[in-house]
Amino acid sequence: VTAFTGLSNLFRLNLGLNELKQIPIGIFKDLETLNVIQLCDNELISIDTMIFFGMNQLVSLDLSFNKLLNFTVDGFKESNSLELLILEGNKICDLDFEELVNFCPNLKVINLENNPINCNRTQNVKDLFEKIEIKAGKCLIAETHAKECDGRLNVV
Repeated sequence: VTAFTGLSNLFRLNLGLNELKQIPIGIFKDLETLNVIQLCDNELISIDTMIFFGMNQLVSLDLSFNKLLNFTVDGFKESNSLELLILEGNKICDLDFEELVNFCPNLKVINLENNPINCNRTQNVKDLFEKIEIKAGKCLIAETHAKECDGRLNVV
């Protein structure tokens, strides 16, 4: 039994501005119809993405303005629905772009603004994200707006 038991038809969940420090595994397990989760403006330092495992209708995830140090996509292995991922305003230094593309094939927009992300290990981000818009500070990397990055996803 979780706080969301009985809300099986919930479409959107906004838990922003709640000073949350962690999200327990299994908290969203009964929310199979959830399309949008907003966890922005909390105190999250890390998040186990397995909490999103099995959420096959999740289209939008907003984790902006937390204190996340990293983000892995393990919990999205069997989900093809995620289209919008907002990670703006965290402290993420490294992100496995190849894994993100493989696990989230329908991802259309990822916002990485105001993160110290190091993109040196990804030689050509544009090739990985042929149809995805990446917002990273002043750098917009997309199919029609290819930009070269220095080591911090800033326009060179």
